[in-house]
Amino acid sequence: MKDEILITGSTGFIGRSVNDYLKKNLDLNKFQIYTTSRTTNNKSNCLFLDLEDPSSIFNIKKFSNLKYVIHLAASIGWYDDSNLFTPNVLSTGCLSYLCKEWNAKLIFASAAIIHGTKSEFIDKDSKIILDSKYGHSKFDAENLIHASGIQNCILRISGVYGMDGPDHLHINKAIMNACYQQKIPTNDVSNEIKRNYIYVQDLAKFIHQILLENISGTHLVSSEEFLTINQMLTMISDQFTEGKKVIKRNKIEGRDQIVLPSQKIKSHTSFKDALAEMHKQQKR
Repeated sequence: MKDEILITGSTGFIGRSVNDYLKKNLDLNKFQIYTTSRTTNNKSNCLFLDLEDPSSIFNIKKFSNLKYVIHLAASIGWYDDSNLFTPNVLSTGCLSYLCKEWNAKLIFASAAIIHGTKSEFIDKDSKIILDSKYGHSKFDAENLIHASGIQNCILRISGVYGMDGPDHLHINKAIMNACYQQKIPTNDVSNEIKRNYIYVQDLAKFIHQILLENISGTHLVSSEEFLTINQMLTMISDQFTEGKKVIKRNKIEGRDQIVLPSQKIKSHTSFKDALAEMHKQQKR
């Protein structure tokens, strides 16, 4: 009997990459992957699940040997007053119950932001600073997972970049503008602040690694490479706009935001190599 994996959020930016990577790199004679959708469809391996209605979790009757739930779906709510409790907290509690029923392991996409939106350096010993609704919802969800007593692996993820990544992370917007419209990147930051965002493919590889090596515990997920915003924008320009000079506007002064990654993470693609990979994909 195949071990079954359920992926929530499989139509989102991270979820698509994880789903595609697992399908290509797991032995599908041993694993069966199910995805979820908020709309009903005729795909046999795609299950209806609406996180705004967590009771839909209990209507899933498909499983016979559920071993892993990879919970990537969430509501971000950066720009409005939307209620994050139901999609981010209550739904995670319901999925924890599902895992308890099946003795399955929950791999949960939390966020490094639970250590504070203004923290300049975050490591595994950093204190919790709940200064955002999104961070608060993720921390509450983590607590529900721990309270359930299920097997788990919690990923406190930093900014994630990649092809067609969400533009609330401005580096994704710069990549897409340069890639699709050959727009010269613009740097609004006046000082040399550093970031270490993670490439979405490296995140997918780490989740694959978690499955194969049975990794548990809580892990900060980011890159080992620390770059200034200007260095990243220059590399974007070199890759997509024939090296045209980054436009400097010096509008704001920022601060470093470094997240020290878990030592368990094996794959760390350089920003330059990731851009080259994206450019190759775009040309296909």
